[in-house]
Amino acid sequence: MKSTNSKVTGTNKQRNNARRRAMRRSTRCVIIIAMLAIGALSFSFGSFFSSAHDSESANAVRCYKSVEVEYGDTLWSIAEEYMDSHYDSVQEYIDELSQINHLEDRNLNDIQEGSFITVVYYE
Repeated sequence: MKSTNSKVTGTNKQRNNARRRAMRRSTRCVIIIAMLAIGALSFSFGSFFSSAHDSESANAVRCYKSVEVEYGDTLWSIAEEYMDSHYDSVQEYIDELSQINHLEDRNLNDIQEGSFITVVYYE
């Protein structure tokens, strides 16, 4: 009788081990499916929220123009006149004007009437 009971106990252990293995497999599958779903959602939201600003910039041609500084002009007023949707702010455009025209921080407000400054625009 003792041997029959030990066979039943051994069979129960095998069943329990098989259940644990099955649970581990199903848990792994759920984790993998969740990771794939998160990755797919991240990709789709990233595509959805991508800026049209980037696609416009890819198709636009960057051009340069020399303009004469008039009395009362500042970099800010010139930037407001010539910047377009390719820039997020007037300050960003001023930074680019400064770089193109080799203006240092201390000379940004020191543009002279009658001088010329290169501006950027897109076509």
